[in-house]
Amino acid sequence: MQLEVPERALFALTDMAEAAGMTVAEYALAAALTVAGVTEKRESTISRLHSLGMTDAQIARHLNTTNAAVARKRRQLGLPANHAGTEGHAA
Repeated sequence: MQLEVPERALFALTDMAEAAGMTVAEYALAAALTVAGVTEKRESTISRLHSLGMTDAQIARHLNTTNAAVARKRRQLGLPANHAGTEGHAA
């Protein structure tokens, strides 16, 4: 799928993705999942983002919460930690 994004918006999107420690594609997908699941429970959101290979820190930044809160919920869900550099390949 291709999207046409105005150059100005692309720069802003790139800055937001970099601030979250993600590529533009990862950031856009994570944002789309969040928007699509406005009523989705946090557990489900964490599980989906984890399946994309996102680390606890990346998920925490995306959800505007703490690393500890994400790590606690991830452990409750029985999910192993993803490590930096393994994006797209859940550990």
